[in-house]
Formats: sequence, structure tokens, C-alpha cells
Amino acid sequence: LRSSVREFLASEAMHHFGVETTRALSLVVSEGVDRVQRPWYSSGNRSSDPDQTIWESCAITTRVAPSFLRIGHIDLFARRARSSSASEQQRGEHRQIVEHALFREFADCAPGEVFEERVAAMLREVAG
Repeated sequence: LRSSVREFLASEAMHHFGVETTRALSLVVSEGVDRVQRPWYSSGNRSSDPDQTIWESCAITTRVAPSFLRIGHIDLFARRARSSSASEQQRGEHRQIVEHALFREFADCAPGEVFEERVAAMLREVAG
């Protein structure tokens, strides 16, 4: 529940600060036995890493956006592709999701240019 509330509040705050983002449509908490263990910090913990786990209720944040693609999707594939043990398949999957973003969301970014130039144009557009 904690992470879902945080996501709901963060997306609404970003919207009201004028940052383009998805909007939280609803937050639904599971009732009954749907619980999950999450990392947490004990009261005396001074580390940046959690040192215990707690049980929390499960929740779902429903978001609305013009696209299903989120920056987190690209970031997930990028982290896998950058790993020192990354396979050719993982690097290929990263390229595929970036190509999808160019096709679906940024078709006007340097059309007809090579992949690397289109990616640079997409990043410039996103950075504003």
C-alpha cells in the first residue's frame, strides 16, 4: 500500500507542478489475505539500506496516459543491457523498446535518419 500511495501522490504533485506525467485514476487496496513483505527501516537504522521486512496490504494504482510506454520500461531494459553480463538478446531487447518508442511516441524525431540520430533527437525533445 505504501508504494501505491507514494506513486499516486507523486504523479498528482508532478501534474500540478506542470510536469507532463501519467495521472493516477484510482487506488484500490486488497482486502483479506492479500499481503506482501516489503523492505523497511528499523527506528535505529542509519543506513541507506533497509534492515528489516514488514507485512503490508497489497494495492493497485490505476493510471491513465495517452501511451502504455513509460520511461521505467526503457530504463529496465537499459539496466539489463548495460550489465557486464548482458547478452546479445538483452541488448537487442533494449534497442527494440527504444525503436518502439521512436515509432509510437516520437515519429517526428529525425525521420529518415539513422537510429542513433533519431535517439539523440528523441532525448533532446524529452529534455525540452
